Amino acid sequence: MYHGEIEQTPPLSRPAFAPIQDRAQTDTEARVATRDRLHALRCDHGDQVTVFSAHDPWELARSTPLTGA
Repeated sequence: MYHGEIEQTPPLSRPAFAPIQDRAQTDTEARVATRDRLHALRCDHGDQVTVFSAHDPWELARSTPLTGA
């Protein structure tokens, strides 16, 4: 999922991702319900949890501490 779908109210999707999501999903209702639950979790408990997509390299980097390799 695009971070705007979780972080924005109302959820903000990227039009460029729509064809990918349409081909990858098997259950639209389940995907939208999951998005809505993650959005609510971030809104209600954002000070306690970090919600991010590990499929997004920028979000993953933002949520992964640097190890100084």
